[in-house]
Amino acid sequence: MQQRRTQSSGQRRDGRRGGSRSGERAPEEFDQVILDLARVTRVMAGGKRMRFRACVAIGDRKGKVGIGIAKGADVQLAISKATNDAKKNLIQVRITESGTIPHEV
Repeated sequence: MQQRRTQSSGQRRDGRRGGSRSGERAPEEFDQVILDLARVTRVMAGGKRMRFRACVAIGDRKGKVGIGIAKGADVQLAISKATNDAKKNLIQVRITESGTIPHEV
């Protein structure tokens, strides 16, 4: 009879490591504001196909800001895709000691 070895490296049998579960979320590193949320439709041969478009702005209150736009089958999917897009488009904005931008808007 063959004995099974247990892996002591913290990996599961399928080779994946244990990560955060759906209930355990990491603390947010950016503040998030939904600028626009719209239901958009596309006319297909079988009828209208509805999706959602989200525009999200994120920032860390230390000078990094980003804006992302994405579409998804439901609202939550569109917002999460737009947030990921905003994280890819981060820019650095100069701020003063008082925490404001150094020019008129």
